[in-house]
Amino acid sequence: MLSDEQLFRSIDRLLEARSQTELGTLGVVGMLELLSAEWGVKSQVQHVSHSLDGVSKDQRNIVFFSGEHRTDRTTRKGLLMTSAIDTTEGALIRRGPGLARQGTEWLAPGVLQGQVDLLVRLYSVARVLVGKRHKVPLYLAGVCGSHLGMLGSRFLADSMVVNPSWVVSTGPTQLELCSKSFGQLHLSLRLWVGARSRDTKGYARRIDIKAKSRTRDWLDLSDSVGALELSLAVLLQASQRGFDFQWTDVKAQGPRNQPPDIAMVSVHIATFQFEDFRAFVNGWLTEHGLHDHFDVNFDAEAKAGAQFLPDTLIQALLEIDLLAKDLRQEMSGDFEGGIHSVSVQQDEMAIGITVCSLQPEVLTKAEAQFKERTTALCREKKLMRSSVQRLSIVPPGVTVQPESLMALTRRESWDDLPALALTDAGVFTQKNYPTLITGIGGGADRPLSETERISESQVLDAVKSCSDFLREVCF
Repeated sequence: MLSDEQLFRSIDRLLEARSQTELGTLGVVGMLELLSAEWGVKSQVQHVSHSLDGVSKDQRNIVFFSGEHRTDRTTRKGLLMTSAIDTTEGALIRRGPGLARQGTEWLAPGVLQGQVDLLVRLYSVARVLVGKRHKVPLYLAGVCGSHLGMLGSRFLADSMVVNPSWVVSTGPTQLELCSKSFGQLHLSLRLWVGARSRDTKGYARRIDIKAKSRTRDWLDLSDSVGALELSLAVLLQASQRGFDFQWTDVKAQGPRNQPPDIAMVSVHIATFQFEDFRAFVNGWLTEHGLHDHFDVNFDAEAKAGAQFLPDTLIQALLEIDLLAKDLRQEMSGDFEGGIHSVSVQQDEMAIGITVCSLQPEVLTKAEAQFKERTTALCREKKLMRSSVQRLSIVPPGVTVQPESLMALTRRESWDDLPALALTDAGVFTQKNYPTLITGIGGGADRPLSETERISESQVLDAVKSCSDFLREVCF
């Protein structure tokens, strides 16, 4: 007989394992394989192929089975429950040995991103279904690439390893059943310029500015300011005060599902303005109470022959950022999103854009506007060329076949509010699978935030909720 303490120890181990999206899920899947064998649940590992740059090929899904498992492409049967097993780490929350457990709580990436939900469901399956005959087969999938446009979920749905009658996705709904989920669109904008100018004007002092800001995902930007926005703000203020400096690098990298937590900007300034610039930056940080959000290196080594970014490229970046803000204001409530990454290599600037909406037409409109504005900027700023590439799109999750879901849950309605996190529900509703969303967290406890925590009592509440659901559905 499994004990709650076994579940808690499994959560400890899983939350300390390496599972960042870009690094792959091979290790996590290996751990889950051994755990499922120990708990008597059959499993199958699925290698998820992709051609994404900068992303490990060690992307794996794992599917657990209980009951009869015979995949038939023409006949749908059983219940599929999905949870993400990859995680994203913010600037202020890290995973590692001994970092996850704090007394009777866990505080780590993955607590509310899907990993704990998966263990709760696996534990419930082992206690409720294993060794018992049940009429409805149960499939439980741990999917990778949730921060890469639901890579693992799309691969699972296309592969037809399972062909369920119903799907239950994971999202922070305070264990309520929910029937709506935001869609998401990821774009890559690229701008090319001619040769970058070199250090010919006496800009001899280099300053490196690193901004840090803990943000939530695009669906909850309340009381948060992204690191890129902070780093741009201080330099724009300096420019307005008459400081003459040259940009040499701009970098902001984060998961597609949230604004970047860290942004790095390097500038060069003339020696005669250096001390005044230092005083201005320190004064601005003090005035706005932002010293804890910045690391500024005023003594960075200035390399001879440094290449400066053309002003037109910086202006284009600012206008793309402004377009995202204008779209949020114009389509208030229907559009969320903005810049999730910026990088510069030689004569090219790459800008990553995320758009989230419950309306499919909003995703289409936003994509068209970013393409149109990027083309116009290329012409206006006399850039060499530009491109806009769609990286991935997950449609909004909406209720399909509601009568089937009513029969499944023996309920006439569900929470009409959307899950306030990006889920894979749209992957399955697009293929006409009746899909609901439920999971741990919600309210003040949100993924990708400093409150990504959960207590032992919340875990046990989730076990009871999941166990009751499985008894109701599978027998």
